[in-house]
Amino acid sequence: MRICNETDGLEIFCAQGWPVFAVPTTGQPSTKHHGFTLIELIVAMSILGVCATYLITSYGWLTGHSADGLEVRQSKAIAQSMLDEVMAQGSDMGSPPPPGYTGSRSDGSSPFKNSADYDGFTMNGVIAADGSAIAGLENYQVLVGVRPQALQGVPQAYGWWVDVRVTPPGGGQVLLSGWKAKLIP
Repeated sequence: MRICNETDGLEIFCAQGWPVFAVPTTGQPSTKHHGFTLIELIVAMSILGVCATYLITSYGWLTGHSADGLEVRQSKAIAQSMLDEVMAQGSDMGSPPPPGYTGSRSDGSSPFKNSADYDGFTMNGVIAADGSAIAGLENYQVLVGVRPQALQGVPQAYGWWVDVRVTPPGGGQVLLSGWKAKLIP
């Protein structure tokens, strides 16, 4: 392909004597850049590298600090289950179980008939309400405390504050608390 004609500021390119396309002529060589210089590429890659490093570092920190470990999650589940059990009990004042009581919390002879009965209850190794051991939870310790507590106009004699503390095998402690009112007949 070659230039076969120049008219009115156009260069006409021909192939085998026939015009194929035309390009405007400016009279001067083009000064437009097509692409990037090496320095521009190096600066862009440096900026992208700094951003990537920041994102990767932030992601690592977030994943390391955002989720609780297995023992903490398991301790929270145990504490919530125990708190739910205590809160589901009757609300009349009862007498706590005798010291060293190890019987089931759900059989007919159980002294656990209301929320106050759980004060001082401990478990070394988590057991279900029916007295059966729960596999994998043998090394967790649970302590329940129930005490009279006034709250928002309800007298102390008609409310209990319940604390459930769970200690996982690796140490530390999880505490869940709740307030329960005695139903007045």
